[in-house]
Amino acid sequence: PIISTKGDILSEMVEKEELGLTVDAGDVDGLVKAIEELCDNHQLIKKCKQNLERITPTFYWEEVVKPLIDYCNDPIKTAYRKEAEEKKVREKKLELEGTLLQEKPLQGRGLFYYLKKFLYHLRYSGLRKAIQFTKNIFTGR
Repeated sequence: PIISTKGDILSEMVEKEELGLTVDAGDVDGLVKAIEELCDNHQLIKKCKQNLERITPTFYWEEVVKPLIDYCNDPIKTAYRKEAEEKKVREKKLELEGTLLQEKPLQGRGLFYYLKKFLYHLRYSGLRKAIQFTKNIFTGR
């Protein structure tokens, strides 16, 4: 049987599952009474032991680790991962757009169009990609 101080998850389990007695933190008299109760009340000891045997399998490693294994088998994508995937999609899109521009460099497109594309690349891909985009336009790639 267990004697636990009240106010935490363990004490809640001790009370709910009837695994022993709980006392207030710092309550010396309450602790003494709980010890005496467990020493004198053989029915209570027997009941606590039976309840402990009943819930013990839920604390075996195979049971405790199941939620972790389930998570590892099907993880929830973190914001960082999601952002990284979105960045890859944007880069692929920009790469494809760059390929289309390579086929028809400067044909029928004005300065405003290229300025808009430059700002788009600057915003979503950074300065290096924006400069590369501009360079590709002028070299006809």
